[in-house]
Amino acid sequence: MRLNSLQPPFNNPRIRQAALYATNPQEYVDAWAGGDTGLVTICRSFYICSSPYYSEAGFPRFDLAKAKQLLKEGGYDGTPVVILDASENAQIHPASLVAEQQLTAAGFKVDVQAMDWATVVSRRGSKEPMNKGGWSVFISGPGGLDMMLPINHLGLRSNCEKAWFGWPCNAEIEAMRNAFGDTADAAERKKLAEQIQLQATQTVPYVPLAVAYQFRASRADLRGMLTPPAPVYWNVERK
Repeated sequence: MRLNSLQPPFNNPRIRQAALYATNPQEYVDAWAGGDTGLVTICRSFYICSSPYYSEAGFPRFDLAKAKQLLKEGGYDGTPVVILDASENAQIHPASLVAEQQLTAAGFKVDVQAMDWATVVSRRGSKEPMNKGGWSVFISGPGGLDMMLPINHLGLRSNCEKAWFGWPCNAEIEAMRNAFGDTADAAERKKLAEQIQLQATQTVPYVPLAVAYQFRASRADLRGMLTPPAPVYWNVERK
């Protein structure tokens, strides 16, 4: 669940933290898969589960009372949370409805706006306020390869205007990401990755929801098939 760090209410880190504590990932898993089937599963980390730097360090559990407390501490004034709902998408639409329910339960005023995915892709690039076509939240499913290493982590990059849609801005995360890239020491990299995770639980550039695994199949007489993270059809040949 990507949050817009530029515009109210999520330009306030306390209020972004409230969204994190208000998130019960099990309800997303239930909405997608009718329960944990192993194909869609909870992952309490900013790093994809099973990746080298996966850690649950500092990652909070669902706590609605804490979410309400953070909203109060952050001075939330009822500014609507605009969710861009790709209503034709079988994964994003139910997730958008779960997000609406959970954020509303925490005390947010929520405005779910239905559209197709192409419109979401166009509109999420807007840095305008809500009354001029802006947004607060969109839900997406980047590939796991984009969420494994601090140095190229799509969601954790916090380099302000150069960051992914939502534009989180945090000098500490960026300094640690640079340090990660500058060292080849495995222990130091592990330490930096965990420190970045701890900082991200405070700045909340996005809210991890779950991990979905996919099956793919190909003919037994094909070789050279690559699927990172989607099928690539060059250099394929038959045995």
